Amino acid sequence: MAMQLAALDILITKGGFAPESARAIGEAVDLEIERSRESLATGQQLTDTRVMLEQQLADTCHQLEQKIEAVRFELKAEIAAVLVKLEATKSEILRWMFAAMTGQTIVLVGLIRLLK
Repeated sequence: MAMQLAALDILITKGGFAPESARAIGEAVDLEIERSRESLATGQQLTDTRVMLEQQLADTCHQLEQKIEAVRFELKAEIAAVLVKLEATKSEILRWMFAAMTGQTIVLVGLIRLLK
């Protein structure tokens, strides 16, 4: 990339550089600009990177969905087990309540007969 005359004029007149120094500075700037352009990604490279990232994202989402489904299945099984235990506990509590009420009724009937 050739240095523009306007840039050279600015370095000489406004910057106070000698013409040789101004030309060297301009050439160094041109060289760095050209080198930085070489490291810039092309449109195809950006597209390839975007496609790769989208695929990785889709794969990660799929893996997460599988893990979530596995956890959901485990939780359903654990909830079912807890419900079975609660049902058994409920039955046991009802039996104990009935036994306690029967015992209280017998004691109460006995007291009433004793006091008559």
